[in-house]
Amino acid sequence: MRMQATTELGHVVVHEGEARVVWARPCGGWQFERVWPSSEERRALRRMMADGSSVLVVLPLRDVPVVALGAELGTDEDVQEIDVPVLDWLPPGARRRGLRFRASVAAQLSRTPTLLRPAVVVSPGRAAVRFAVKTSSTTSERAGFRRARRPPLRADAQRSTAATPLAARPGVTTGAAVTWSATAVVRAPAAAVVAFLLQVSELPSWNPAISSVATTDRVAQVRTPYDVRIRRIVSARLTVISTTPAGVRYHLAGRGFEETGSWSLDSDGSARTVVTHEFQHGGAVLALMNGAFDRAAAWRVARLAASLRGPGPRPDA
Repeated sequence: MRMQATTELGHVVVHEGEARVVWARPCGGWQFERVWPSSEERRALRRMMADGSSVLVVLPLRDVPVVALGAELGTDEDVQEIDVPVLDWLPPGARRRGLRFRASVAAQLSRTPTLLRPAVVVSPGRAAVRFAVKTSSTTSERAGFRRARRPPLRADAQRSTAATPLAARPGVTTGAAVTWSATAVVRAPAAAVVAFLLQVSELPSWNPAISSVATTDRVAQVRTPYDVRIRRIVSARLTVISTTPAGVRYHLAGRGFEETGSWSLDSDGSARTVVTHEFQHGGAVLALMNGAFDRAAAWRVARLAASLRGPGPRPDA
């Protein structure tokens, strides 16, 4: 099975960016195969254009790195970027025209209120190759990167042993609260991850938003509130709601705001764990700062992963 970069509707629609990554599933797990187009696909596209078909190229507003697991790319790295050169398959003149159009759209949008922005802007004219720029800010572009597109692994019978790509979801508003999430593969067994997350006195060392924790406890006690300082200014109370081998749930609250979050773990007992961090904000103070948290979940899981594979004693030592 392969994910398609093009759609043929009498004419051709090419989806630029992560849709160009072609995946194959030869024996169970998904594996990176190549980046569209192949030489054969390039020739077929040229033949269609010569026969009178036009091409619409759908561009993201900004380039977002496409990431996948090293195991899916045949390397030893945890997460690695896939190189997808923008519009490299077009003739130089058409490529320059597409990049200029996208730049002009970005400049126009910078002067347009968010609520008045169209979802898509299409280039004018009747050229054989035209461009459409997706302007919506409600996609994963806001998170700063995308996971490479493939069918979801959650439905796979091998979910617990499959490698999960680094991924982030932008803030999703439900009622008065906003929820963010991110996922990463951590080089540590699940028990070590839980032990590390419960080291409440060490929290400021890897989560710089927490400046200090007023406690002599090394390990957080469930249902015990801890006084913390956020950015050295805001006072709040952090409480671990529950802890299991599969994760940790917590609550952070101060005047005018609250955060409820979880760290969910998926492991087959090996030295690698899929960690998903999700948190939800409520309150008037954080409602004014929603955009500032679009990458917070991704930063947190990245710092967690870096801390667990860094120098020094292991949390489970």
